[in-house]
Amino acid sequence: MRELTLVSVNYTNAHVKGDFALVGLKRQKLIFTRLSVDE
Repeated sequence: MRELTLVSVNYTNAHVKGDFALVGLKRQKLIFTRLSVDE
């Protein structure tokens, strides 16, 4: 049972990191488009 909990915690951490990466990418895209519009 304990191993299962560890696996789900690792899975959740990976998911959270993935979400953060996606958010970061979207944010970079927004900044990039803003820069393009400013030029």
